[in-house]
Amino acid sequence: MFKTVDFQEPEDLFHRAEKIFQEEKPKPEKKNFTLLFAILLILLISSPLIFLGINFSLSAFRIKQIQKSVQAFDLVRMRGQAKSLEKSLGRDINFLEVSNSLLGTLGFQEEFSKIQNLLLFGKITSESLYELAEVSLGGEKILKKVLSDEEISLKEDLSEISLGIDKVYEKTSYAQGLLDEFSGKEPLVGPYFLKAAKSLPNFRKNLIIAREVIDIIPQALGTKERKTYLVLFQNNMEIRPTGGFIGSFGLLTFERGRLLDFEIQDVYFADGQLKGHVEPPAKLREFLGTAGWYLRDSNWDPDFPASAERAAWFLDKEIGRTIDGVIGINLTVAQRILESVGEIELPDYPEKISAKNFFERAEYFSEAGFFPGSTGKQNFLGQVGRVLFEKIKNSDEKTSFLIARAFLASLEEKDMTIFLKDPLEASVLAKFNWDGGIKNVKCQISNVKCLTDYLFLVEANVGVNKSNYFLKRSLEQTVKIGQDGKVSERLIINYENQSPSEIFPAGRYKNYLRIYVPKGSTLGECKIDSEECKIDLTEEHQRTVFGFLVEVPVGEKQKVEISYNLPETFAGGEYVSLFQKQSGSARDNLSLSISYPKNLTLMETQPSALTGTGIIIYNTNLSRDLVFRLNFSKK
Repeated sequence: MFKTVDFQEPEDLFHRAEKIFQEEKPKPEKKNFTLLFAILLILLISSPLIFLGINFSLSAFRIKQIQKSVQAFDLVRMRGQAKSLEKSLGRDINFLEVSNSLLGTLGFQEEFSKIQNLLLFGKITSESLYELAEVSLGGEKILKKVLSDEEISLKEDLSEISLGIDKVYEKTSYAQGLLDEFSGKEPLVGPYFLKAAKSLPNFRKNLIIAREVIDIIPQALGTKERKTYLVLFQNNMEIRPTGGFIGSFGLLTFERGRLLDFEIQDVYFADGQLKGHVEPPAKLREFLGTAGWYLRDSNWDPDFPASAERAAWFLDKEIGRTIDGVIGINLTVAQRILESVGEIELPDYPEKISAKNFFERAEYFSEAGFFPGSTGKQNFLGQVGRVLFEKIKNSDEKTSFLIARAFLASLEEKDMTIFLKDPLEASVLAKFNWDGGIKNVKCQISNVKCLTDYLFLVEANVGVNKSNYFLKRSLEQTVKIGQDGKVSERLIINYENQSPSEIFPAGRYKNYLRIYVPKGSTLGECKIDSEECKIDLTEEHQRTVFGFLVEVPVGEKQKVEISYNLPETFAGGEYVSLFQKQSGSARDNLSLSISYPKNLTLMETQPSALTGTGIIIYNTNLSRDLVFRLNFSKK
């Protein structure tokens, strides 16, 4: 028998197979498409970050290169590097602006706004560095022209320098505004912002100084009429009120913006020609035993403009030369220049002179065996001056920058002081404290009661030796504001004479000390190692002055302690104190403490200080004039 079997049409088989195939075929997953989209989106978002990251690395490298160039004082290289960095950061800023619209829609706008400010700050800083290099190189070229026989268009050349300074000032003002957008806590770059925020105001202040000084240079360098300046070479190893004993002097002559002549003479050459008698100050006569007054001792007044006028008078009476200004230069200035140019060789002397041995060699060749009329000092210092002049004239960009920095430091630290007879020129120098004058301090806060304090220590070595070279000194000042508002002060001066012997140039430090305090101050007590001082109480330059002799034997220490009371009371408001540095003195350590009563609340200190309950403490050094500003409110 036959078994029956169902027969399927080919078409049914086809449909069944198709159905089975469709059931077994894998369907495309949506998550694969989502993953691909996410990857593309991440790449799109991160590409600006990757691009900026690479460029940040390159910019960081360029910044390090610029720092190296600045440290090496290579202005030419710094100029090129700054321009390269400026272009690189400019490209970053343009790229960021294109990317910002996309990234803003994704919620990154705030972060990229900060990055944009960072890039702008970097770009402006690099532009400022480029302009600064241009200004510095331009100034160096002008200096070379002034010191050479080359014709010079001083006004036009300086006008270009002024425009460059204006550009730098404008850009740094913008940079200062951008700095305010940052807290200083940003990762990696925060410390740099804090450093910039601290240094930028002082840098901009120096730009203002440079701009105003440039305005008086053409007239000072004789573009209208010949100008001659008296240069007093002051040996601050034998300190005197304006810097040091005047052992030599020079005459600088300029005409049409060029240096015509520079001659150096021993001071006794001029003093020996004084006709007639000039009565010296009483203390000068008492301690030095001099019967007359001469150019060499003309700087007895610590106010340099006053002493400069006196020196000019002596020069006219002694050798018949009239001058247009006086420049005081301490021994320290020559040492700073030697540090800049390196050791030098003198034609008539057997050894090399450097910053380290300059004092000893100067004493040996010019002081040992000295007598009035001898030419040893004139010959040695004259050769040093001529060799240094040639070094300055032929220096490269790096050395010129170092020399300029040495002169600026000397002006800031009062080792170099300048008096000009022209009132306008004199006012500019006084404004920047370069004239060596006795200063007044002013209050800053309007409509608030204010007390101004003042302290100026003026020493005069009357021991006829160079013992200041071996002298160490530190200062401690205590100011006490009482509950009743009375202000009492105590000053301690610690001396140590490290002279090896009594043999010249070392020896006993015999010092006529004058302490200038606010007019009307009353003396409490004065002791030198527990012995009472013999005080000369006078008034000079609208100040009360306590004067007395201090002697520190070889190898010994002395402590001077003096107390006094201010004439005014203080019951809150602004307290401002000026501690003036004597030209020629060292960077003495200074400890200042100010105590105040419970009925006052300290609101502000400038500069910042260590503070505790009822006390303010400063530990600093007297490298320049110091101003302390405190603001109190009354409870």
